[in-house]
Amino acid sequence: MKKLYRSSLLALGAILFCVVIDSTNAAMIRVRNIINVGDPVNSMGDDFSPSLVADGSVMVFNSRLPDEEDHNIYITYFSGGAWSKPQFMEQINSAYNEETPYITPDGKVLLFASDRPGSMQPSVTADGNVRITYDIYISYNIGGRWTKPVPVPGDVNTTRNERSPSLSLDKKTLFFSRWRFRNIRNSKLMQASLRDNEYVDVRELPYPLNSDNFDMALTPSQRRPGFYLASRRPGGYGGWDLYFAGYKDGSFSEIINLGPEVNSADNELFLSEVDNTLYFCSDRIGSLGRYDIFSASVPGEIRRLDLPKTPVTVKPEIPSGMDKKDAIDKKAEAKITEPDEKKAEDKTPAVIPPEDLKPEKTDKEEKIPSTADIIIPDSKPSVPCTDNRTRIHVYVTDGETGKPLSIRFRIYLKNTDDPGAAPIRTNVRKSEMDGTFRIFPKGDVSWVVMKLDQEGYKPLREAIEVAPGRMKEVKITVYPDRDQNMKFLFKPVYFPFNSSHIRLEYYPYLHKIINYLREHPSLRLRITGHADITGSESSNYRISVKRARAVRDYFVKMGLHQKRFDVKGMGERQPVATQRGREFDELNRRVEFKYYK
Repeated sequence: MKKLYRSSLLALGAILFCVVIDSTNAAMIRVRNIINVGDPVNSMGDDFSPSLVADGSVMVFNSRLPDEEDHNIYITYFSGGAWSKPQFMEQINSAYNEETPYITPDGKVLLFASDRPGSMQPSVTADGNVRITYDIYISYNIGGRWTKPVPVPGDVNTTRNERSPSLSLDKKTLFFSRWRFRNIRNSKLMQASLRDNEYVDVRELPYPLNSDNFDMALTPSQRRPGFYLASRRPGGYGGWDLYFAGYKDGSFSEIINLGPEVNSADNELFLSEVDNTLYFCSDRIGSLGRYDIFSASVPGEIRRLDLPKTPVTVKPEIPSGMDKKDAIDKKAEAKITEPDEKKAEDKTPAVIPPEDLKPEKTDKEEKIPSTADIIIPDSKPSVPCTDNRTRIHVYVTDGETGKPLSIRFRIYLKNTDDPGAAPIRTNVRKSEMDGTFRIFPKGDVSWVVMKLDQEGYKPLREAIEVAPGRMKEVKITVYPDRDQNMKFLFKPVYFPFNSSHIRLEYYPYLHKIINYLREHPSLRLRITGHADITGSESSNYRISVKRARAVRDYFVKMGLHQKRFDVKGMGERQPVATQRGREFDELNRRVEFKYYK
């Protein structure tokens, strides 16, 4: 039986900047404008996708601890200035994955994604491998209890991934993300309309919402005319950033990045809005696990878009979940009793929504500006891309791994392809983490020449002829230079007594290692942990392994692949100081690095 638990330890070690503890709740950690909601909501695992009712008193989210195989959905309540211990939602969870929950502002409807049996799946591969994708499920809060989840009725679910659902305030429009199996880069934001108890007329949302750059998790604002979303489009701060898209009179305004008040160099996703507070998940430095749930104030630029506030009443009969510990046996039993994937599809009829959830059959519907339906004609999007500038979209991949690559180029803007001719202008550009960047040549440029400007790779020159007034896509493959000498001074990282906690002062150095490894993707690193010569041999070995794993796990958290690291524990067997004493013991409590190809 799987051991399930939630840690109440508050890990402050990864915070690199000024930390102020909130006086109302010591479990909430404030870093500038951003608050890690802390224990007991966040754990040592992944805590994702917060969704809250209108008054902020109830939150649902999905979580997976380090020793768990599947994500589950939890519910927690805010009272007396603190969140309650999250409860396992017995009525919602299965023996499979439940992710990206969305609870309506009135607390009556819960949507989520799951790969449980009965979900639509792609055909198996030629060699017999089963491909797993997610469908969207719905449950209703009736009489203080959640109904059995069923697939959303209508045309929403397909053999592709359907994830991160949300609803307009009138519940007549369903928003969600969709992408093909293992092709999240091309995730599309979608909408469907409620008609006769089914969500139909499924459409892709128009530009600028969809940008073909990992666009997902569209959420209507409760008090502002527009939508929040997550995207890795160019111009962001790091991985996924959170954005706001204004919507008025049937058209979208410019997409607004929420800025450094919310976004970081890491990933921010799955936003939920309560008045002037935003809740989201991030793997930024300062997380207790890999992903944590954070809150932040709505940036001033977005707050100026406020509409007059319309109160949404939340009925007090929010159904409770159950303590995770009490759910162990039920979860294990479910794993045995769930039907096999290849059996007939679940024929459970769709739950008919309560009367107040059905669309009113009136000739004239009241418009809600902040969550109005987006009307898209059958032919073209109502808000087409109007960017007619001359532009070049560059996609960079690693020739060995085939993965996107963030790498630096020197750009020469010229009026000839002659290598000996002087350029009109030059600059340096670096591709994003998804391998992309854009160039916008002016009218005096007819050729763009790109040269690789980063050590560790074979020389590359790419000459691109400009197409005035048009967009040109260029795919570039770069290859590591295995014969080039690797030059980096790897120094040990030291640890406190009987601890695998990474000290604050070592994070800047660890990021130098991370950047070096990103620049040399063929490089692998052996991470070896050591202990002092006090204590038993077995305890010293265990702590040495924990130290090495702590460093490895941080590298992986920052986006490096786990296969690039070899972790070893040497215990007390290789001391640098054989004498006893505090100053000698400190030298032995260390992690050392050695690279290899």
